[in-house]
Amino acid sequence: MPSSSSSRLELIGDEHIPASGGMLIIPNRLHFEDLLHLEKRFQGRSLIYLIERGMDYDPLLQAHLEKEDVEAIEFACEDSMLDAFKRQVHHSVEDGAVLMFVPGETLVRSGQNQTIPTRILRFLIDSGAPVLPLFVERPADTCLSIEPIRDVDRIVLSFGKLLEREAVTLANYQERMLLAGEEAFSRRPILKSHLGWALLRGLKKHGVTDKVIDGSDGSELRFDKLLAAAIVLSKQIRKETTQPRVGIILPPGKAGLLANLAVIFAGKVPVNLNFTAGEKAVASCIAQSGIDKFITAD
Repeated sequence: MPSSSSSRLELIGDEHIPASGGMLIIPNRLHFEDLLHLEKRFQGRSLIYLIERGMDYDPLLQAHLEKEDVEAIEFACEDSMLDAFKRQVHHSVEDGAVLMFVPGETLVRSGQNQTIPTRILRFLIDSGAPVLPLFVERPADTCLSIEPIRDVDRIVLSFGKLLEREAVTLANYQERMLLAGEEAFSRRPILKSHLGWALLRGLKKHGVTDKVIDGSDGSELRFDKLLAAAIVLSKQIRKETTQPRVGIILPPGKAGLLANLAVIFAGKVPVNLNFTAGEKAVASCIAQSGIDKFITAD
């Protein structure tokens, strides 16, 4: 589900952007629309794009980068070119410019946290410039089928904390990037809903079209039948215990899935115990969890 041209913008971590001074922004991905939002955010400051010579770019993005009023530095990610690249970056940062790397097109899975090849990341990090991580997320690319379009049709730009001097390392950049990504993901509206409600909606929506395939024996169970069985079992669970948690001692498979769904629909927390554990170990886990009932098979 691609984002529309009217997608809303959500800016996170704006306080991490220095009000002045040069820096290098390294995003995890960048589409044409994202770039336009960033140009608006940095309006009034000298903005220079960094383009890797061997990368392919979206035609719209390429045409924009080739405009006369757009400043860009093309570089080759080669060890022999690193010193020259460092000098270019150093002079630009000294002049207070905001350098922004523009990732090219890559073949990655939807929702991949990072789309820039490691060799290019290392090359950019080795430039020695202060680095500002930028996590770009488009929730529509990784949304669940039960999420309303109004909740996911937006662009999220999440800035991490600035890395300077000896803190500018690939490991630190990746850590700050993941933290920025976590901040972006945690704001999804669906995370505020109840897990049971989300499962109920999904199973109802795909009841007759999707099914569970048990890897242990190849048997199948359609979503609508799974939902019906889970609801019936959940009513029995509510009658049997008033404790907030219910134990489950079952091997992975459709029976274990059914039991977990039923416990959640009963408004309780499923506690899955290792079905291969010894009797004493299981008894200890049950006692520590405050469980008075558990689901298993003879």
